[in-house]
Amino acid sequence: MTQIRLPATCIAELAYATPGTRASKLRPYKYSNRGEGAGRSAYYKATRDTVREYHRSQNSTRVIRQAIERLTAIENDLSLPRQTRTKAKKNIEAIHAYEDLYGNRTFIVMPNHFLALEIGSVTIKAQPDLWVSENGTEVLIKIGVAKNKSADQVDLLLHLIRKAAIKTGYKIRAKNVVYLNTRTGDEVISQLPLNHFNRTIVNTCRAIGGVWENVRPPVPRQRPTVV
Repeated sequence: MTQIRLPATCIAELAYATPGTRASKLRPYKYSNRGEGAGRSAYYKATRDTVREYHRSQNSTRVIRQAIERLTAIENDLSLPRQTRTKAKKNIEAIHAYEDLYGNRTFIVMPNHFLALEIGSVTIKAQPDLWVSENGTEVLIKIGVAKNKSADQVDLLLHLIRKAAIKTGYKIRAKNVVYLNTRTGDEVISQLPLNHFNRTIVNTCRAIGGVWENVRPPVPRQRPTVV
């Protein structure tokens, strides 16, 4: 079997999925260039770009306002696909949440280094959305909506990012790997020991390897025939 490459968000989701739903949950990750899987990694690109420019311009609120205006125009443009407008709305929420929580911080946005863990036949890509530094301390930030994620899923996601960072040679403390919940504006930090999810991670990767070959491509939606 060739090596399976999956993001840490997928592992966190699959770890708490029932056996009967694993294949369907894996589908958008296996076929990431089709259907609902397309564009996952770039979902918060507008937020990342805005944050980089915000800190590069010495925390200029003008950068935030201009980004919100551009995204609001997209959200309100009914000629655009619903998914495009929803993504704009989610990025607006993420930018507001970031500004509320970190707007006064003197972050320097660093290059986002490639982080990964190899567990059996699965390579876990554990990229944060933002890698920043403040007074010599590096902070890794993951952006998302925790509405449909349990506390364990968010904890596991943060653990995977930190494990991958340490394995790659970066000494990152647990309090400096954070999840920004854009729905509530809260910052989540894991309080669990680094080895807490070891068995969960191994078992999840083993389960993924067991069903991977049986995950079929999504069925294209049939457009109604115009008579």
